[in-house]
Amino acid sequence: MDWRQMMRGMGAMQPASIFATGEFLFIVRGNTLYQYDVKTLKQVNKVQLETEPMPAGGGPGGADGGAPTPMPRPRPAPPANDGGGQNSPPPPAP
Repeated sequence: MDWRQMMRGMGAMQPASIFATGEFLFIVRGNTLYQYDVKTLKQVNKVQLETEPMPAGGGPGGADGGAPTPMPRPRPAPPANDGGGQNSPPPPAP
């Protein structure tokens, strides 16, 4: 099977991730990893990836159905006071 037949067989609606090195082209589609030779575009290998089962409850909240823990918000950087610019104090009055 050449790469064109493989792409048709994978289905048009399933998204893919692609990575290339100097020697190989790797395509992950669904739970299948395909490896191609970049010079010939012939399939070198095909592996079924294992998938991890969803946690009990079927979502990020787990079995209790609770919401996932939110990530903390980053703190804003303090204003720079470099001796000139918007954050500098006004010059003294004459």
